[in-house]
Amino acid sequence: MGTDLWDVLGCKWTRRIVAHLAGGETRFNEIKRALGVPTSTLSARLKRLESSDIVFREVEESTPPAVHYGLTNRGERLAELLAEIDRLD
Repeated sequence: MGTDLWDVLGCKWTRRIVAHLAGGETRFNEIKRALGVPTSTLSARLKRLESSDIVFREVEESTPPAVHYGLTNRGERLAELLAEIDRLD
């Protein structure tokens, strides 16, 4: 699991996505607009973060379906640690 976390943290978008989601649940396009990340990159990163139990994905039954992303407990702890590291810089 440790290697998995280092692989996740090695991506340049991980810190930005985690920091953005620390502000609360949000939708895909809101993340994309806020961070200026390409669609394919954001999709791949969110899938990777979800498989690492850092981000959760929730699909709202509506037409069209609304998909929300947020931080898991592990993701919240990571966001706190990253924020602490940023304060040290």
